[in-house]
Amino acid sequence: MLGALHPAELQSCHISRLSWFKRAPAGRARAAGRRWQVPRAEHQEAPAKAGRDALAGLDAGALCLEIEPGSNNSRCIYASTDVPAPKETLWRLLTDYQHLNDFIPGLAVNQELESFPDGCKLLQVGQQELALGFKFTARCVLNIREHPDGIPGRLLGPNGGSGAGNGDRGRSAPLDGSSFPAPRSQMGTAAPHADIVFESVQGDFQVFKGLWRMQARDTSRAHLSYSLFVRPQRWLPVQLVQPRIEQEIRANLLAVCRHAACCHAAAGGGEPDAT
Repeated sequence: MLGALHPAELQSCHISRLSWFKRAPAGRARAAGRRWQVPRAEHQEAPAKAGRDALAGLDAGALCLEIEPGSNNSRCIYASTDVPAPKETLWRLLTDYQHLNDFIPGLAVNQELESFPDGCKLLQVGQQELALGFKFTARCVLNIREHPDGIPGRLLGPNGGSGAGNGDRGRSAPLDGSSFPAPRSQMGTAAPHADIVFESVQGDFQVFKGLWRMQARDTSRAHLSYSLFVRPQRWLPVQLVQPRIEQEIRANLLAVCRHAACCHAAAGGGEPDAT
């Protein structure tokens, strides 16, 4: 049955599911077997309503998303949005690797294979419903590294220059997959930021690597940026999957924003103790 799928449908199953991941704060609470949890919604009716109110204006129109051609059948994707939750909440959620499928749809398997002091190796299997009742699953293994004080500039591509606003967008040297694509944050590169980088070491892409960036707007709001460099296998023209890439990234970024806002509201508008 899977052999009858069109290559564009097959490839589209990977785009967002393989780029999201979660947990292990700098204190390495997981090493002590501890887990940060938000009180259950049934005991938090008022905070839950506050979370819904905070999300009233959060929709796809609030996202800034750009797609640019890269070299050799590739695309560079840049997305960003404000989040009605603190930077610390985003960090905890996006580094809670074992519980990604709590709020990201389509993850059939999300398993931490190996833990590092600054990240992990993560197995993800994405599953998507297709026409006529078919299901397709796609597997990927990601190496993830945490940079609480920001990734060193030498690891970023040409869009990671020290410009203001959305950064240096010089297109004379397009990304080739050898470096991480710098996110185009509306807050620029000078503002303090925390980064999480990911790179596929097994899977159906030739190259799949990117970065999450979190920056504090104030004590209750953050700016979230995302960048991805993707190159499908040679037999699949990237333009066939570009519309699906955009759709999936928008949906997943909104899922992260909504979950962060609800967790912040459920915690009473403050951050729970990480221990």
